[in-house]
Amino acid sequence: MRCADTERVNGWAEILHRLGDSGAGITPRLFIHERCRRLVECLPALQHDPNRPEDVLKVDADSR
Repeated sequence: MRCADTERVNGWAEILHRLGDSGAGITPRLFIHERCRRLVECLPALQHDPNRPEDVLKVDADSR
């Protein structure tokens, strides 16, 4: 076992890589089950941070 990498930018890059890219012929290695409804709703709604385009915009979850 080893400690998890909790750095958001590299983690998000890894998720995108594992989702694959059909246009580039990269086979997906990560699949999201249809029962993960909240995740399926949230992923497309993520906004990029205008100051760091490779990162998502961090929002306060308690403010919603």
